[in-house]
Amino acid sequence: MGTKWDSYIYESIASHGYAGYYIVFSPVYPALIYILHIILPTVFSAYIIVNIFGYIFVYIIYRYLGLKTALLISIFPVYVVFSTIPYSDDILLTFISLALFINSSTISSIFLSLSVLTFYNIIITIPAFIMKNWKIIIMPILTGIGIFIAYFIFFGNPFIYFNIEKEYWNAGFTLPNVQAMFLLNGWFTSEPWKFLNFEIPRPLWLIRNYLFFIFYFLGDYFLLKSNLKNRKFLFLYSLLVEMPLLFINGVPAISIPRLLLPAFPIFYGYASLRKNIIYLYAIISIFLIPIITIWQMTAFFS
Repeated sequence: MGTKWDSYIYESIASHGYAGYYIVFSPVYPALIYILHIILPTVFSAYIIVNIFGYIFVYIIYRYLGLKTALLISIFPVYVVFSTIPYSDDILLTFISLALFINSSTISSIFLSLSVLTFYNIIITIPAFIMKNWKIIIMPILTGIGIFIAYFIFFGNPFIYFNIEKEYWNAGFTLPNVQAMFLLNGWFTSEPWKFLNFEIPRPLWLIRNYLFFIFYFLGDYFLLKSNLKNRKFLFLYSLLVEMPLLFINGVPAISIPRLLLPAFPIFYGYASLRKNIIYLYAIISIFLIPIITIWQMTAFFS
């Protein structure tokens, strides 16, 4: 898994620089790999960085949302997979969690800007930070403008990111029913993807996404019902992560379980439930970890 899918692209950027459609991949993770690969092979560097950030993120959650929330996230199957293999999600989760929880507006703004540079689309959550302090959003907005300017300077088109996303992955916004039709009849799910020796039926991709949406939306409800002091702010932030994913098209629709990870505050909602619910969650999670791991290895789970 260390040299497949997006992992290979990040490692290639770190080794050879940006070229072709790779220019839509954000720079923070490849830069970190590049720095570390001076003393270690590129693949090992990619793994080490992700796993270090994985521990840092869980510690941040423990520090600000408590032990139970940290444990629930730690065994969440999608998190287990993508905090282990070379993807940029752990880095994003670390930066965005610091932006959410640190009191200093200046430091929060810096980490929100780093989040944008790690995963461009997280900029859609900026309106939620107005609830915390409107000054926080100034630097991330300037960062976003800087990204457009960089694309214009180096590639002659400030919107080339969107053009490439559309050309290579058919990415864009659409209606939920169009997203559903892509998952049921699109070119991606029409490929003969297999889990072990069993071909994955196309409806399973759609069912899988809806189950994850249900899980996250229920978590939103439990979060809002909790006694957490800043629950309304975290609720709005989580919704801004989740809601746009109902309207995306193309290959990003395949990645919805992973793209939902930044809505991690919902796990506090689950942590506030009765023990028997938490035990059930733990049993289901442990059962799903090997399934999702094998699915990602063989058929691009997310």
